Amino acid sequence: MSFERAFAITAQLEKWDTTNTRGDPGGLTQCGLSKVYNPDLDIGRLTPQQVQAAYRTRYYDAHNCGLLPWPWDAALFDGWVNPGPGSISITAEMQLALGTFPDGAIGPATLLAAQHAGPWHVAEFVRRRLVRMSGATDANLFLQGWTNRLFQLAYLIGSA
Repeated sequence: MSFERAFAITAQLEKWDTTNTRGDPGGLTQCGLSKVYNPDLDIGRLTPQQVQAAYRTRYYDAHNCGLLPWPWDAALFDGWVNPGPGSISITAEMQLALGTFPDGAIGPATLLAAQHAGPWHVAEFVRRRLVRMSGATDANLFLQGWTNRLFQLAYLIGSA
C-alpha cells in the first residue's frame, strides 16, 4: 500500500545509529542496515535519504511488500528488515499465519487471504517471527530486544 507508512513504523523500531556489536552476524550496522548484507553501501556514512532508499529497494520492493494491503505490507517489510535478508523466507512465515500455502511468493491466494485477514492473523505472524527468532544462534544476545521490537511493531500497526 504505502512504503512511507511502512517505513515510518520500521524507522521507529530501528536504532538510528551505527553499531558493531560483538556477536552480531551482521557486523557493522547503521540504522539497521548491516555491512554483511549490504556490502556495497558505505555503512557508517549513510544519509537519511540513502537509508530510506536502501530500505525501499532492498527490502520493501525486493520482497513485493507493496502488493499487500495494510497492515501486511508493513508487517512483511519489517520481517525482512529484522532479523535480515539472510533469514528463512519471512514471506512463507506470513503465508503460514494467513493459512495459505507457504511457497514464499505473493500470488493471488496470499493477496486474497491478506485482504480478508483479521488482527489475529497479524498477531499470529508476529508470534511465528518470535518463535523463529528464539531459535537463532544469536538469540542469547538479541532475543530480549527482538521480543520488545515485535511487541512494539504490533502496537504501532494496531494504532496506525
